[in-house]
Amino acid sequence: MSSSLDKPDLTQMGPGVAATRTSDEVAAALHDHMVGKTVLITGVSPTGLGAEAARIVAKHAPKLLILASRSPSKIAEVVASLKAAEGFDAALTSIQALPLDLASQSSIRTAVASLYETHPRLALDVLINNAGIMMLPEFESIPDAGGQLVEKQFGTNHLGPFLLTNLLVPALLRSTSGARVVSVTSRGYLGSPVTALDDVSLIRDTPASRTAYDSFQAYAQSKTCNLLMTAGLTAKFAGKGISAYAVDPGVVGSTNLTRSVPLDVQQQLGWRLADGSLNPAAPFITAEQSVASYVVAAYDPALADKSGATITSAAIDDSILDYAKDRVLAEKLWALSEELVGERFDY
Repeated sequence: MSSSLDKPDLTQMGPGVAATRTSDEVAAALHDHMVGKTVLITGVSPTGLGAEAARIVAKHAPKLLILASRSPSKIAEVVASLKAAEGFDAALTSIQALPLDLASQSSIRTAVASLYETHPRLALDVLINNAGIMMLPEFESIPDAGGQLVEKQFGTNHLGPFLLTNLLVPALLRSTSGARVVSVTSRGYLGSPVTALDDVSLIRDTPASRTAYDSFQAYAQSKTCNLLMTAGLTAKFAGKGISAYAVDPGVVGSTNLTRSVPLDVQQQLGWRLADGSLNPAAPFITAEQSVASYVVAAYDPALADKSGATITSAAIDDSILDYAKDRVLAEKLWALSEELVGERFDY
């Protein structure tokens, strides 16, 4: 595996390294904008940021909270913790589990179909595309992409959310409060633009190319795609009641996102010490500080006319590089993504 460690150091977070506001603090100020909403969060597992996002949303009386994950047992664990939390009111909030694998287009289509079957007139106020994978140790592909070979980080981190979001557009358009799509990116996007739309998965279908697979570049490119999808959604839905925002969650040491990153790579990045423990000198933030940005992006009325913005440390981040918000490139990526999911989305 090539790790591209001469590329941007992910311990250098840029804007927001001194984040101090927590999800509870931000949500307390935005409570009136959170109550009674229908919210869907992907990537919900007990040790991830999705669980913290679910906790803070559930605490502020949503009408319906839909929690999606590959693992039904992990969703069940999170649901149990939410219902056991002090102040949870089952009369105000319904929680629904949604088994969903973003690496599988068939899984996404099945999940959305089941959701519409249960809620035929679903009106979705907030979609938080939180799920993601990071730096797979070797090349893997997704199982169904129109017969094309598609690298798994691109497939899971971009193509899956692209398909899910578009299939949920009818529900988003039914929101009476103005729907929001929140996509979680990363400062890791600095490691790679979308380098070639004719080879967006960074591989050629040859054994040699797979041997040279650069997992960091593949991850970085998928995070650039999250930003470009936000730009694409902003252009597609201008004036139609759907806004889109990206969130840089910062580097959180307590999540399982880095489970695929080899220990030696984490040590070189400064995340872990020689004994494998977390490096106390690394600029980690807490899950509560990270998810504060989710809450701002999903609910803050001050963002109503700022669709396309990226939120870092609970504030607009003006440092995003041009290649990650280029509207022309966003349109080209949109067209490629439609080809790979085998469906056009015109609004």
